[in-house]
Order: sequence, then structure tokens, then C-alpha cells
Amino acid sequence: MSPDLSPCTNEFGRDRLASAESYIEAAEVIAESEDVHGAAARFKNNTIITNCIHAGIAASDAICCFELKVHSKGDDHRQATAQLKKVKDGAPLSKALGDLLSLKTKAGYGAKPLPDTDVKRASRAAIKLVQAARERRA
Repeated sequence: MSPDLSPCTNEFGRDRLASAESYIEAAEVIAESEDVHGAAARFKNNTIITNCIHAGIAASDAICCFELKVHSKGDDHRQATAQLKKVKDGAPLSKALGDLLSLKTKAGYGAKPLPDTDVKRASRAAIKLVQAARERRA
């Protein structure tokens, strides 16, 4: 087994799915909140996107645990997208994770607020991954 992969159980997968669902819920609460002002309001989209990214990563771990009994670990998220390609109907899931990861640096570390189009893109990708994890839940 690759040192970048870790064996996992269905229980771990369920925990990662629960984590993914909490990030999606947080993103939704932030998106719906009108009680955000100043810098928080200016970077609201970045915060929503960052939560979507974490949801997608956690959901991807869950999917891989349920189907492959391993998940990617470490800082190189390309390993995670490669693992997702191995699951049933994995290509679109891998693309969804890749879409999220392409926003990670801009959303989490960037100095500019991201546009609503990026929020929509991140939200769609995260929801796709969370739903796929729910469907595979063991």
C-alpha cells in the first residue's frame, strides 16, 4: 500500500461523511446569513467556498472508505482525485473534487474576495460529493 494511503473502515467513512455534512451545513448557514458586516461580509464567499472544499475532501474520504477501504492522506490532494477515479462512476466525482481543490488556495489564502460564480461552482461540486457519499454509506 502506498504511504499516501491509509486503510479505513466503514465507521471511519461514516465519521468523514458526518464531517462533510457539517461543513455543507455551515456553508449554507453562512450563505443565508444577512448578519455579516465589514471584512466578514467582504470575504463571505471565500468562507462559504472554504467550507465547501472541506466538505468535498471529507466526502471523498468517505466514498473511498466505503468502496475501496482506503483513503488518501497527506498534503497532495492529487492522490485523492486519483483514488476517486477508482470508484464506481468515479470520473465525475474526481472532477468535482478537482474543481474544489482548484479554488482552495484562492479561497483560503487569497487576498481578494471570490465571485458568486465560484460559490455556485464550489457548492455544486461539494453537494455532488456529499450526495455520492450518502448513497454509498455502509
